[in-house]
Amino acid sequence: MKLKIVCATQKKLNSKQKILIRIISSIFDKDTELIMNNENRSDIFPNINKRYIEMNSDLFDFSRYYSALEKIKEESIILAFNDTLGK
Repeated sequence: MKLKIVCATQKKLNSKQKILIRIISSIFDKDTELIMNNENRSDIFPNINKRYIEMNSDLFDFSRYYSALEKIKEESIILAFNDTLGK
């Protein structure tokens, strides 16, 4: 089964988020896709498939999560986190 990691962050990923993504993606290997806010494009994780989408921020994190979930069409395991991870 594929893993989709939804980063519904307003800003760039922090160091704890990056570590978590590296650990989790190593378990799923090539079956991992990172879905990020289009505003936060980054060259990190060259070995992970990335999809940048326009995330709605009307209701803060909830809207950004919903924007990402609308784009996921196949059956997947979904991990979603936001800016407060690690605080």
